[in-house]
Amino acid sequence: MRMLDPSEVQSILQEVHTVLQSYPFKVLDDAVSVMDGADEGVFMWVTSNYYLGNIGKPAEETASVIDLGGGSVQRAFALGEGQQVPATLEEDSVRTIAAGGRRYKVYVHSYLGYGLKAARMSFLKPYDSVEEGHPCMTRGYEGRYHYVDENVSVKSDDEVGASVEGCVAAIEWEMNLEEGCGVEGQCSFDGVWSGGGGGGGGDKH
Repeated sequence: MRMLDPSEVQSILQEVHTVLQSYPFKVLDDAVSVMDGADEGVFMWVTSNYYLGNIGKPAEETASVIDLGGGSVQRAFALGEGQQVPATLEEDSVRTIAAGGRRYKVYVHSYLGYGLKAARMSFLKPYDSVEEGHPCMTRGYEGRYHYVDENVSVKSDDEVGASVEGCVAAIEWEMNLEEGCGVEGQCSFDGVWSGGGGGGGGDKH
């Protein structure tokens, strides 16, 4: 939903709101909305760790959760006790959650545009109808890909076929690995702070 045109999103939300109003319970004007990616990350962290029986345990014993969607990727984990968070990043990257008699500081980030389908479109788009072909496609491949309101046509290099070096370079360029995040040695990709990797970041689900 977050990848769609705002006017299209509004039309869908209005239609859902109209349907809900046909049922015999009160529906507030703002009852239907698109969930923010950070909220989605927090809810999945709480749900997963509750299911695993980790709520109430020290942060170091909780699980890190990663959700690969179609349009975005959410990542969330509890920061370690006393772990320092850069002041300029805390407001956007860290949520405080009270659960199980403890207060957890949970790092959460939603990488919009890096979900399976959205990332594939971004990855293929620079090679749309390009004669030399995509470096990740095996020899003889030719196809089309559609996502949201875009279509691309890609093919392999007729002479070389797939190239490991070229494919890796294309992936690294798309992930924007060189972009800084303001904290040396703690950047993930696309200029995003990684959370430092402390606390409950080891056990992944």
